[in-house]
Amino acid sequence: MTKIKMSWPKYIKAIGEIAFYFSDDKFDVIIGLTRGGLIPAVRLSHVMDTPMLPFNPHMLHSNGEERGTVKIPISPAVVRRILIVDDISDTGKTFIKCVRFFEKRGFNVCTTAVYINKKTTVFTPTFAVYDSRKRWVVFPYETE
Repeated sequence: MTKIKMSWPKYIKAIGEIAFYFSDDKFDVIIGLTRGGLIPAVRLSHVMDTPMLPFNPHMLHSNGEERGTVKIPISPAVVRRILIVDDISDTGKTFIKCVRFFEKRGFNVCTTAVYINKKTTVFTPTFAVYDSRKRWVVFPYETE
């Protein structure tokens, strides 16, 4: 599989594209999916001046139900609009179960953003910076 190394300047440009796309939206919180979505979520949090929370999708079954107890320090009574961020939507299953999880708990607007949207994914994110078919992207904060 062909590997593409993303440079820091290209990464920062991609974050800017996501922030620009959502510039008319006001989110209450940005959710960064562990592990790949944490760094982009933190950067977006700074650029968009929006609080950020990490979330571990591995604590969920494929239907969005919890494995054990999953505690989130936000309430849908206070937080209505969330932006869920990850680095890649590969199969799309992670996004599907996370969106289900938050929607079942009363968060009415779950918007999604990724750097790379694989053409094989079963989930269509709200915004993707790049579409890719078979390339493996190595982000500047990752080791090969």
